[in-house]
Amino acid sequence: MTKIIVRPAQPADSPFIHDLSVRVQDALTRSGSLQEIGPIPLPIIDQTIGRGCAYLIAVEGEPVGSVFLEPLTGQQSQNWELPLHHHQFLSKLMVDPDQRGQQLGSRLVQELQHQCSAQGQSIVLDCWAGNDKLRQLYTGLGFQLHGVFTEDDYQIAVFTWSSS
Repeated sequence: MTKIIVRPAQPADSPFIHDLSVRVQDALTRSGSLQEIGPIPLPIIDQTIGRGCAYLIAVEGEPVGSVFLEPLTGQQSQNWELPLHHHQFLSKLMVDPDQRGQQLGSRLVQELQHQCSAQGQSIVLDCWAGNDKLRQLYTGLGFQLHGVFTEDDYQIAVFTWSSS
């Protein structure tokens, strides 16, 4: 049986997350997607890891994906008409393009849902409103559409998840 673990990222993981963000962005661009996820600058990664807000998923000890999970900001709360307390914002969900199709992104999100549930926290995430594939993924993981909001010259769909 394949051993899959989710763990907090450590400072030594910063180069992996940066490289992953480059490879994921390259794959998105080649596919014709307008989504921008990277490259994530090393200082941003280092700061996020330092705050304990970056996580990795590893298969047989080798990291294959990462995600950020940080407290919802006041600006996000205001823009998306959400209460500020008890919400964590999930962003930069990335899985190695060579590992796609193995449900690793779902496993990573599910583990964070479990952790947030134990701490009485909810999760908020967003995606481009026209990305039906991501919207289906998030709905399948128990997220509910909170609303569609205009951001710059496009619209984003905001989803929430709560264990209660």
